[in-house]
Amino acid sequence: MRLSKWLPLALCTSVQATPQMESACAKTGLPYAHYADSGQTEEFVSLFAEVAVWQISSGVYQGRAAIAAQVMNRDGQPIMVGSYIDEYVMAGADCLLKRRTSQVAFQRLPEN
Repeated sequence: MRLSKWLPLALCTSVQATPQMESACAKTGLPYAHYADSGQTEEFVSLFAEVAVWQISSGVYQGRAAIAAQVMNRDGQPIMVGSYIDEYVMAGADCLLKRRTSQVAFQRLPEN
């Protein structure tokens, strides 16, 4: 398997993936909410591939710059609770998000 190949989440946990790939993909999602909620935009965006797609309730954002623009206005408070459907891509030894789609269960309303 070429490391530059796009890897859906299923491949990160299948017998086709190496243990190193599985470990890298598992670690990618762990800091996601912390970085987003604590305003660590650069760290948050580094979890995504250069051409990644982030699909959330407010829209679909492609590329790190567009994703960063959506994260920068956070106030440190969680804005939603839900689950994710992820696709990953290997970049050397790192596993990055190729696409993250949010399925919202609860969302904070904007303050007026």
